[in-house]
Amino acid sequence: MDKEQFWNIVNEVHSSTDPRNQKEVLAALRNRLRNLPSEEILEWKQIFSFYQDAARRNDLWAASAAMGAHSSDDGFMDFRSWLISQGHDVYMSALEDPESLVSVDTDGQELNFEDYAYVPYRAYAERRAYEEMSVGDILASYIKWAATNEQQKQNDPAAGEKVMPQKSTDFFVQSAMLGKYDLYDEMERRELPDDVLRSLKEDIPQRGDIADGWQYEDLPRIMPKLSQRFQEKLERIEQRAKENTVPTQRRELKDKTLRRFLGTLPCTSQAEVNLLSDRMAEMTEQDETILSAMIEQHDPRTAERVLELMDDMKNCEVLAGVGNYKALGEYCVAQETNVPRELCEYLDLEALGKHYQEEYPGAFIGNDYVQFPQMSQGMEMKM
Repeated sequence: MDKEQFWNIVNEVHSSTDPRNQKEVLAALRNRLRNLPSEEILEWKQIFSFYQDAARRNDLWAASAAMGAHSSDDGFMDFRSWLISQGHDVYMSALEDPESLVSVDTDGQELNFEDYAYVPYRAYAERRAYEEMSVGDILASYIKWAATNEQQKQNDPAAGEKVMPQKSTDFFVQSAMLGKYDLYDEMERRELPDDVLRSLKEDIPQRGDIADGWQYEDLPRIMPKLSQRFQEKLERIEQRAKENTVPTQRRELKDKTLRRFLGTLPCTSQAEVNLLSDRMAEMTEQDETILSAMIEQHDPRTAERVLELMDDMKNCEVLAGVGNYKALGEYCVAQETNVPRELCEYLDLEALGKHYQEEYPGAFIGNDYVQFPQMSQGMEMKM
């Protein structure tokens, strides 16, 4: 795999899908990658990681903020995944001049694309399972059964559901394969060949960066074109940044860490202060658990954003007593699949829990797992 092949795949996926539909993009990328030899999937991911690291620049971070993307550390990483997903020309132009992004049609797009970076892990595990039959006859036959019945379900959904309830096969196969064929481990053991690495570095513009520590009010000066285009979003950010933190009398929550965090949030008006205080007073212990998880996930910086998260709390689910990946894997087997008990010894429960989190994002808070609203989507597996 070289840089030309890498970008051919990215460009093909981008041009053949609607960038506003991230699920469509992910499905196309997964189908494209898993048709490659596992060795090339590994190299594709290594090249992706190189480009993601190369885009970790202060000026691109400021550009992402000016465009309204989440700009925490994790948010900027997800922005860089989105940037790569836009294709070679957009990515390279942005490295040369972040303000070139003003010409990109972002209407309707989510500018943070975390899941794009995860696709190679599943594709690699699937491909290795096909290439190496040492997984055992039982797993090989189970994969074959899954492929047959998945096709039957597509041709006749009613009949297919009777044979293979949705999600069960994906859980079993993905947990078994991800546990045996871990792309993380392979990347730790192996590096890109020197000639490929030199070739990648040749394309990266060598220019200075802005200093770190920029503030939202600096964005019109640092990124004037992007700031003008996304002016409405930026005005809201600037207004919040200019406001001093309003002292508040908050009603006490049991979670002291959460109470301290909410007590230091910038508020733009006394009405916002009152609304946040009232919402806090109505929270149950379960609400506190959910909000703590959502704060960990989204890293809100203002009371306005926390209030938005509070509105989404009703769509979250708390899996009580599921406090680690192994417990999450056990939950999958017990509640979400029909995997026969005699096959459970083949499952890597911790890997299964990690896979569940990839498909149904959430966060561990204490002894519980909080599943976020977007997790209502079912897993799908196509052979």
